[in-house]
Amino acid sequence: MGAWSADLKERPPATDGSFMGYYLSGRRFWTTTLPMALLFLAGLSVLGMLAYAGRERALSGWNDFLPFYAGGRLAFSGHLYDQARIMEEERRVTGVFGENLHFIRPPWFAAALWPIAQMNFSAAHVVWELLAVGALVVFCFYWLPDKRVASIAATCCSVPALTSLMSGQDTPLLLLWMVLGAVLIRRNLLFSAGLVLALCQTKFHIFLPLWVILMAGGHWRLLRGMAAGHAGLALWGAAVAGWRWPLDYLASIRNDAVTPGTEHMPTIYWAAYDLGFRGTAYVAFAVIAIAVAAWFIGKRCDLLTGLAAAPALAMPFLQHTYIYDAVLLLPLLTLAMQLPSPRLCAMVFPLLTPIPWVACLVGQPWSLVAPGFVIALIALRLTFKGSPAESAPAPMPELAQAS
Repeated sequence: MGAWSADLKERPPATDGSFMGYYLSGRRFWTTTLPMALLFLAGLSVLGMLAYAGRERALSGWNDFLPFYAGGRLAFSGHLYDQARIMEEERRVTGVFGENLHFIRPPWFAAALWPIAQMNFSAAHVVWELLAVGALVVFCFYWLPDKRVASIAATCCSVPALTSLMSGQDTPLLLLWMVLGAVLIRRNLLFSAGLVLALCQTKFHIFLPLWVILMAGGHWRLLRGMAAGHAGLALWGAAVAGWRWPLDYLASIRNDAVTPGTEHMPTIYWAAYDLGFRGTAYVAFAVIAIAVAAWFIGKRCDLLTGLAAAPALAMPFLQHTYIYDAVLLLPLLTLAMQLPSPRLCAMVFPLLTPIPWVACLVGQPWSLVAPGFVIALIALRLTFKGSPAESAPAPMPELAQAS
């Protein structure tokens, strides 16, 4: 512990300018890196136990993929947000249904799933899981093309990545849109990047801070692309489910039935709720805190860091967020690993271990550990005095001027 404490107090003279290069050199490999590696191996063992414990539900597809499949089958029926029909379809195709497994995605998402939903359920589930795994692979190889080892290590040790696959969630696809957006940003195709990032509309609440970040940074071309993308998806939704779909959609996502297990969520919302800090007061506090932090990130950080930070700003304060949503933290965690700041990376390391996520499984108050680390990571990133180029593989100041 002494070596680790000493390392945190000094700025590393890394040969490659990164935290990883620092800890792979000299005596620190034996005093710090090796113990950390053993902890990661222990983490992988925990991942294996979690996967084994949830194998039946994951392999059967009787998880969040079930309403996606039912929504795909009812995409053009006019009953997309009739949750009784959704559960009836779930039971018809699998023999089971979930009282909490409602379809709560925009209509265009159901239309996009329509081809998969024409397969039998087992085949469709395999295709869906392959798409999710493929999205994680794309992240590993294209988010930081010159730092792939860091991305692969972070993904392989990620409890949220595992739970997203086991739950049949679509969060790996949102990670894919972030990566494709980053690729287009590096090529200075900002309007196109905005069009791609609009696909994150399926969990729009997690990406609301991105709008503030982009406005603060003056990235107007990207903002125009996002606005055009959202408008196009809204029209697509109207073609699928009629012009009233936004009202039906909002009614569905506000249903208390879709928010089970609140004590296990990695957010401060429910702890504040239990303490009586709720309603308008909490919303005002959360909106102000998120908006101020997003504005500072937009002003101080490069574009890729802003994109990566958006989910991390929203998630600790949300009413509805689960462990699998935290797979969207991987871009920010891998970027922070490249900065020459051991204190910053000290916040990254716990989030890459199972510790905060297992704490969420235990329930309140231990589920506050994960949002606490995320908030600390954001706070430290805002105080870091590095240049934008240090946190992105491409020179972003020129892109900021071009936007």
